[in-house]
Amino acid sequence: MKTTKTLLTASVTGLMLLTAACAEKSVRPSQPMASAQHQHRHDRAAHEMKSMGEPRQGMSMEHMEKMHQHMMKRIAQAKTPEDHLSIAAHFDKQASKLLRMARHHEQLAEVYAKTDNPKMAGDSARHCRNIAQRLREAAEEMQALARMHRRMANP
Repeated sequence: MKTTKTLLTASVTGLMLLTAACAEKSVRPSQPMASAQHQHRHDRAAHEMKSMGEPRQGMSMEHMEKMHQHMMKRIAQAKTPEDHLSIAAHFDKQASKLLRMARHHEQLAEVYAKTDNPKMAGDSARHCRNIAQRLREAAEEMQALARMHRRMANP
């Protein structure tokens, strides 16, 4: 169980880093209005990432490791229903963030699909859809962990 949780945490962290990297390299559409809208979505997503306390550009690996260690400690020491409900709430919050990131990648895929460059439209849109799918799968895993901790809180 401990190995599974560690692997899941590492996978989600990797997905978040991959998503942030993809957002950094996103291509702006050629139409001025669409470009402004896309930039606004990107800025909002970057702001949300910063406000969530999730891995983002500029966050040191040491800080990410501290966040990971703190969560592992909370899980290892959870004994009371309140502890488990708190952890469940954390995983629910993570799932919501992952789903929001998945929606953002679906929006990016739509922008890429509308570009005039056929290679960019196909490859980039497919890339963003794949990331969106992986983020949805990670969200499902987070929801499963939240359910598990709610069951632990109410045996």
